[in-house]
Amino acid sequence: MADNQDIKPHKDITGGPDAGKVGAGKVGAGVGAVGGGVAGAAMGSAVGGPVGTILGAIAGAVAGAFGGKAIGEAVDPEAEDRHWNERHSFEPYAAKNRTYEEYRTAYRTGFEGPQKYEPGTRFEEAEPTLKEDYHATGATLPWEHARPASEAAWKRVERGEAVTIGLSEEQVKVGKREVEVGGVRLRKVVRTEMVNQPVRLRHEEVEVTREAAREGATVPTDAFTEGEVYIPLKREEAVVEKTARQIGEVRATKRQAEETRNVDTQIRREDVQVEREGPTRK
Repeated sequence: MADNQDIKPHKDITGGPDAGKVGAGKVGAGVGAVGGGVAGAAMGSAVGGPVGTILGAIAGAVAGAFGGKAIGEAVDPEAEDRHWNERHSFEPYAAKNRTYEEYRTAYRTGFEGPQKYEPGTRFEEAEPTLKEDYHATGATLPWEHARPASEAAWKRVERGEAVTIGLSEEQVKVGKREVEVGGVRLRKVVRTEMVNQPVRLRHEEVEVTREAAREGATVPTDAFTEGEVYIPLKREEAVVEKTARQIGEVRATKRQAEETRNVDTQIRREDVQVEREGPTRK
């Protein structure tokens, strides 16, 4: 066993706000694992056929993850806790008189451990510090009983079986809200137009008729005296009388109308890109 003084806890090199937290850098390490797994599978196929493909994929995934960021940081603690809760009773070290709750801290010490150390650190090398971390939690299960569970969880992470890559995407939900787009105002106005209506009007005229004197007519007494006779003349004039009457009415009603519109927007979706490094076979 190597001297524990040479084992240095691994520090988060991202510098982000989640540095040092469990799960930080999960996607980065996962991408490295996927890329390494593909390359490892190709090399394994060339050497050992189908079995080599599987082993090469596992080894490549672990190497790829360690190459980018500590694989332990790509571990989902809740998923690992569920996994070991389901698998615990089948493990050879699971005592029948003890529950999973008594082993839970041991498992957590194991699957959270790799992110605290430099890539490539083996469980045996980190065990002294892991043991101290385990006892610091106040766990009651002795380390000699908890050690197998912690080692199993550590090596599951080391093999890359605990790596998860969470992919997310945005979804669009289009709602509706009422907005005022305008209105209709009814205004009554008065317009003037010319109307031509024929009407017959009467008027008086003077008609002068000259007649010869009758036989034996006497001479008027005012004969040879100047004078005049005024005869008034009359005529009819058009008298305009206007009366108002209703010719109709305007009624305004509002109704609901529907139309279909296409709403264009952008959504974000996460994906995994596999980057191969080193020589590849053609």
